[in-house]
Amino acid sequence: GQQSQIERNMQRELGLLSEIEKLETELNHKLASSNLKSQQKQSDHNRRYDDDDDNDYDVDDFFDRTKKSTASKNINNDSTSTSINTRNEDNIETYESLITKWKVFLKKQKSHQQSVTQVRIKIQKIQTKLQVMDMETSNEDTFFLQNDLDIANDELKQKLKDIQCIE
Repeated sequence: GQQSQIERNMQRELGLLSEIEKLETELNHKLASSNLKSQQKQSDHNRRYDDDDDNDYDVDDFFDRTKKSTASKNINNDSTSTSINTRNEDNIETYESLITKWKVFLKKQKSHQQSVTQVRIKIQKIQTKLQVMDMETSNEDTFFLQNDLDIANDELKQKLKDIQCIE
């Protein structure tokens, strides 16, 4: 019983392998013919527009969607829009691009963390100065130090918000 099932499975496997090979050759043939057809269409298209350029009459390309307009060419010549267009066209993420983005992210994260640490140190220094000033009770100096402390706390809050936006 098991031997006959194994033989049937082997025959079925051979049949499926031959069907896969047949489908692969058919697919390759269709891909090759579609590539050839698209190349022929492109050459026909180029030839047609090359022939039209030889004529002396005025051709209105405003509604012709197969040909790039001069307005879009002028826009694409601008360096900022060209970089934007290449970003939109190259949305494919590769391993290298993801690693690069990750490294940039880590650098930003590290710089933000360092700036937060610097602001916290600044706050600690101001707080210690305030404690010392409270003992001397100079109102004007205390006011300015309190103002500096408020500014530093606001700066710390902004830096922490920036870090949350990055994450």
